[in-house]
Amino acid sequence: MKDLVMKKRSELEEICRKMHTIPEVDTVIDYAMEAIKSENVDPAIFLEHIELHIGNVKEEAFSRKEILEKVEKQLTACMVEALASKTIAWEKEMGIEFFYDGTIMTPAPQPVSYGASPVEEVPEQI
Repeated sequence: MKDLVMKKRSELEEICRKMHTIPEVDTVIDYAMEAIKSENVDPAIFLEHIELHIGNVKEEAFSRKEILEKVEKQLTACMVEALASKTIAWEKEMGIEFFYDGTIMTPAPQPVSYGASPVEEVPEQI
């Protein structure tokens, strides 16, 4: 029974890790493990409780999914920008281009567009 409780605890911790939250039940699970050892609590009741908690955490994870995906994209963009800045600084300091497996690491300058894209000319119909 102890192994099953530990397995459920690991499952809960993994879900919380993926959704970037802190599991709130560490002390509850530790207390329950002690209660199970001393036979003061029915392990089946505790397992039912932890499974219910896991279900609630999964629901919360699903509701947070869209926001977390946007956060991950933003973090990735920030990391790319930071890497580009560090590479450019290194190149300026060393006076040479930075190559990684034969590829230049600094990004090519991208044209900046501040307005709407140019409108295609439509041929006049006569």
